[in-house]
Formats: sequence, C-alpha cells, structure tokens
Amino acid sequence: MAVAGDTSYLASGLLEQIIAEAIIQLGDAGVTSKLVRQEYRPKGDQVSFQVYNAGTHQITSGDVGSVTDGSEISAAYLGSEKKTITLALYGVRTDVYDDTNYSSAQDPAQYIGTILGNAIAAKWDSLLNALFAGFSNSVGTSTAALTVDNMFAAYSKIKTNKGRGQMFAVLDPRQIWGDYGLSNDIVTSSQFGGSPELQSIGLRDAWFQKVAGIEVFSSPEFTEASNAVKGGVFVREALALAYAGTNSGIKVETQREAQYLRDMFVASTFCGVAELVDGWGVAIHTKVS
Repeated sequence: MAVAGDTSYLASGLLEQIIAEAIIQLGDAGVTSKLVRQEYRPKGDQVSFQVYNAGTHQITSGDVGSVTDGSEISAAYLGSEKKTITLALYGVRTDVYDDTNYSSAQDPAQYIGTILGNAIAAKWDSLLNALFAGFSNSVGTSTAALTVDNMFAAYSKIKTNKGRGQMFAVLDPRQIWGDYGLSNDIVTSSQFGGSPELQSIGLRDAWFQKVAGIEVFSSPEFTEASNAVKGGVFVREALALAYAGTNSGIKVETQREAQYLRDMFVASTFCGVAELVDGWGVAIHTKVS
C-alpha cells in the first residue's frame, strides 16, 4: 500500500514540470554611469573636455572693482583647462556548448546578452567609483561609521567650491545599511528630534531617497581596504564617462565555432573615465566592517 506523500512507487511515471521563465541574477549596474557626464564619439581614442573658471585662475566678485572716469579696468585671468580621457578596450566572453542547449529547458543564449551587458555596465561603475578616492576633499574616517554630519560636511564642501545642480551620493551598501551604515545613524540618533519623517521612512522602507539634500544611490562596485570604503558625493559635471564605437557604449557579438560545437558570446566597450572638476566631488571614507 502506498504511503501518503511517497512517490517512489510511481517509478518512472512522474512528469517533471519546468517553470517557463528563468531566474537571472543581475548585479546593481549602471548606477554611477547614469549620474555623470557621458559623451559618445563614433571614432577616436581620446575625448577631451574644456573646463573654464574652475582652476587656478577664476573670475570672481573679487575681480570686480569700482571704476572712475578715465581709469583702466584691470584684467582678470580666466582659467581654462583641458581634461582628456584616453579610451581603452574592455571585454568579457562566455561560451555556450551544444550539450548545454540540448539539456536545458530554456535556451541559455537568450539571456547571455543581458548578463554580459550588465557586467559591462558594472565595469563602468567600477571605473567611476575608483575616481572618488582621487577627490582632494574627503569626509569621514576609516575607523568610524558614516553619519548624517558627514553628508552635511560633504554638501558644504561642494557648495563652497561653487558646485552646481543636484548632488548625488554613490555608496557601498554597507555605508547605507548595517552597523556602520547611514541608516543606523538616522534611525537611532536622537539629535533629529525624536522620530521625524525621515526616521519613520527608514524604519519602514530601509531606504532614504535624499539625505541632507543629497540623492543616495547604492553600488556594489567598491574595493574594501582596511575594513573601509571610499564612496563619493558629487554633482554631475564633476566626473565623465566617454566611449566610442557604438552609441550605447556596449557591443555584444556572437560567433559560431562548429568544430567545438559551441557559440561564443562577447561583450565589449571602448571607454574611459576622468575627473573634470575636483572641487565638485567629495570622498566619503568610512568603516564598513
């Protein structure tokens, strides 16, 4: 007699059901690249940006003097600096063999382009996030958690350097959540007057769209060093991503190698990144573990 729940007696009579939609793991990508200046050129191994009035010579209110009849106005020197990005080629490849196709419920090839494109976009973020460490201005310390005070300090430094437009923060997930994250300071601190709206939102959604006037974004594309990470706060014109070849910046190709019974999938990008205006970005150096 069969026991309830026992299917062994059915032997080969069972029919396996395959879920039609595959589950794909994709990392957070295209985060920082969407927040900076982007430039595309059909051809070229270098892309240059002209930056005015942001270097040694700046025309400010101090250069505006009173004028009397017959007096000559003194010349003020306008600073001009060219920031050049040298493009480099990056690529990733994966192979799908015929036996993989024959033994899979879905065709793996239909997902490869998405996965490889996601990897390229993550590479862009990695290159841009690495620039945060080069900002002359920095807040926080490698031995302490990120705080709201750090965010206000970063805001102040960019404003002092005449940074224009919306400010963005791209942070390691551990700089936002967890024991050393910004969320811990917002939710547990009493300095904000008990439990205002932002604390309530943080408790409910575990997310803060904007803190200290800065829009907050999470990116995993950071390298931890001595238990700390350098995130960044910046305005759009502080950094740039340039690419050539395709107007999307990402090229995906396939090639059949019949002698190996496999299809090769290759994604590539010809790109580069650069800091445009140093004073318009601030490194956020804080402990994460």
